[in-house]
Amino acid sequence: MLRQVVKWFGIVAGALIALLVIGLVALPFVFPLDKIKDFAVAKLSETLRREVRIEKASFNIFSGFKLQGIYVGNRAGYAQQPFISADAIELKYAFWPLFSRQIIIKEISLVKPQILIEKDYRGEFNFSDMMTSQPAAKASAPANHQGKLKGQPTTKPPFDLFVSAFSIKNAKLTYNDRAAGTVNEIRDFNLKVGGFELALVRPIALSASANATYGGQTIPLSLSGQISVNLVNEIVKVSGVNLTIAGESLTAAATVGRWSKAPQLSATVSSKKFNVDPLLAIFAGGAKAPSAKPKPGELTKTINGLTASIPRNISATIDLDVASLTFQKFKVDKLAAGLSLANKVAAVKLKEIKIYDGLLSGTLKADLNVSGLAYEVRDLRLAGFNAHHFSNAVVETFLTSLPDSKDLVDKVDGTLDVSTSLTGRGVEPEPIMSNLNLNGSLTLKNGELKKLKTLAEVGKVIKSSSLQEDLKFGALYTAFNFANRVVTAKALKIDESDFKLYFNGGADLKSLRWVPGNKMTLKLAPHLTKDLPREYSIFKDPKGWFEIAFELTGSLKMPIPRPILDKPLEVVTEKVKAKIEAKKVEVETAVKTEVATKAAEAKIELENKAKDAIKDLLKF
Repeated sequence: MLRQVVKWFGIVAGALIALLVIGLVALPFVFPLDKIKDFAVAKLSETLRREVRIEKASFNIFSGFKLQGIYVGNRAGYAQQPFISADAIELKYAFWPLFSRQIIIKEISLVKPQILIEKDYRGEFNFSDMMTSQPAAKASAPANHQGKLKGQPTTKPPFDLFVSAFSIKNAKLTYNDRAAGTVNEIRDFNLKVGGFELALVRPIALSASANATYGGQTIPLSLSGQISVNLVNEIVKVSGVNLTIAGESLTAAATVGRWSKAPQLSATVSSKKFNVDPLLAIFAGGAKAPSAKPKPGELTKTINGLTASIPRNISATIDLDVASLTFQKFKVDKLAAGLSLANKVAAVKLKEIKIYDGLLSGTLKADLNVSGLAYEVRDLRLAGFNAHHFSNAVVETFLTSLPDSKDLVDKVDGTLDVSTSLTGRGVEPEPIMSNLNLNGSLTLKNGELKKLKTLAEVGKVIKSSSLQEDLKFGALYTAFNFANRVVTAKALKIDESDFKLYFNGGADLKSLRWVPGNKMTLKLAPHLTKDLPREYSIFKDPKGWFEIAFELTGSLKMPIPRPILDKPLEVVTEKVKAKIEAKKVEVETAVKTEVATKAAEAKIELENKAKDAIKDLLKF
């Protein structure tokens, strides 16, 4: 029995080997390689509308077909470099269907391609013409006996062709944005799209990975998902999308409909942890001169280029649910928001935002038609914010251009409530500060101001050590506005049992100087000023409270408090007036006494003279 099994096994194995040998010899005659190459060139040229060249076609019974030395020309009016060049296109096939004159391609692979993507000043790409429908052949054109246009190569294949998957291996992508003046590169790009043969009944699978180089560092990228296409109803559904950038990942799902007329997008995006900075770095950085941070203006040019490429007829609704979101120095614990887009105006409705231990709510609009983005925020409310971390993030993101901006870090503690509305334009710190216009109010509870130079300088003037230390208080309130790079505080107030501070005025963040006309008033309880020199008693009221007002002058870094002496002078004047009145009364009293004495003396003298006269008259 064993001998018969071995015998039959040998017969089957020998037959298979014989068939392989026969196939190896016969296939080049069944499927001539020149026809395969000519068919590929004609089909690719027709589809891509570009000059296509293939140097060589080869066949290996074990590995399949290979088209080597691929060249696809660029669009007229763009760079002289090829749109696509590649070492080879490999076609891995199913073996047995070959004998039925069927080629079932398990995978088409584009090996080591270099792909050039260009965008001109009008916002058009070098592949934009490939996405429009081809014009039909003119009926008057002469035809040959097969019904084909004369001079047009036949595109009918000498076999039946089925494709299951497509892949790109070790590609280099170069993106040249002429409008933004940036050139970016992505290397080691790998892509695989599979499931074409069952696309009508199940989604097409997609996966991609790459390495983007920015600032001398490599940022790994990966993308995977599934695509369902309904050509009749013009609907594309993308599901199970997972985007990973430098270890940060987003998941998403989207539906696109009516793409030929007015594309409509609806999508959901979620993440448990995501950092926006690597993504912005990829778009903003230039491959020619990368740096640790985007140069001024680069991000604006990139954003303008991206918004210019968005058609006005696109509409979209997106639901965001992201946790642990990071943008530069800002960290958001949770972001739940609804986004919409219509006529290139984006709107955001903040549903639940947890940031710096507090909650954020409000509505935002951004006009993508304006260079650098124009935006508007209404009824923005921040409740229960950790003032220490939030103020540090503001300084380290928007105020880094200020000299010694590090001196503003770690200066505030407490719980912050803010209500504001604003308008502005720009996506980089400098334009944001120049165009920002906002109004609002804030309250800082259980606060602490740590060794502020302004109060320290005032403390030096009045020789108060308490003002040169950290200042703790129960609540600080102020209304504020910001315009033309000037921040103004209105009715700023700290009202404690033993310390009171009032301030009205502004600071110019462009010149870094205090705006003239500001006024800061301090009131200190008697026990805080008991050790002051006696000459400062003119600043005390009848209850012993010390009160002094200053105008802050000079630079924000080294403020010079100039005392406002109106009230002390009034006190001194009143005291002088009192002394003058007392002296006046004293003088008047002295004069009256002297007059009365003189009168009495004169009376006595007259009486004596009269007596003498009478005596002389009467001869006493």
